[in-house]
Amino acid sequence: PAMMLIFALAGWMLFDLCARIDEQQRHHSEADAQRALETRVDKLGRVLTDYSFWLEAYARTNKKVDVNWAYEEDNVGPSLYSGYGVNGAFILAPNGVTRYAVVGGGRSKMQLDTWLGDDQTALLAQARERSLKDGYAQGYFLIDGQPASVLAAVIRPDATYQDFKRLSYMVFVDILTPDK
Repeated sequence: PAMMLIFALAGWMLFDLCARIDEQQRHHSEADAQRALETRVDKLGRVLTDYSFWLEAYARTNKKVDVNWAYEEDNVGPSLYSGYGVNGAFILAPNGVTRYAVVGGGRSKMQLDTWLGDDQTALLAQARERSLKDGYAQGYFLIDGQPASVLAAVIRPDATYQDFKRLSYMVFVDILTPDK
C-alpha cells in the first residue's frame, strides 16, 4: 500500500506539473498571437496612412477616382494584395458610398457595406476623429464567417485640412485566414 501511495502521489504531482506547464504555454501562445496581430495591424495602419495622407492620393480620388492612377499604375491596386495581403482596398465618397474597390487583387464593383453593413458608419466616424492626430480607425468584423481586421482613414491633402465632410476615405480589409 505504501508503494501504491507513493506512485499515486508521484502520478498526481506529474499530472499537476504538466497541467501548469500547459497553462503557461497556452498563455505564452496567446501573448505571441496577440503581439503578431498587433504588429500586423500596426504595419497595415502605417501603409494606410502613407497612402491616405498623401496629396496626390487626395488629388486623384477627391471628386472622382482616377482608376488609371489607382489601379493601372498600382497606387491603390493589386500590390496591396500581393505585397501586404490586403483582401480588399476601398475608396469611399464622403457619404460612405464605395467609389472604387480592389478585392482579392482585382478590380471589383463590391460595395464595402456588403461586408461591414451598418458598422461602416461608426468606423468612418472614428477615422475622421483619429485623423486629427494623423491616425486611423481599426476594428474587427466577421466577413463571410471569418474574422477580419478593417482599417479606415480619411484621404486628405495635408495635416491641416479638417473639412471632413468633404473628405473621402480609404479602407483596407484584412481577412484573418488560418494562414495569416
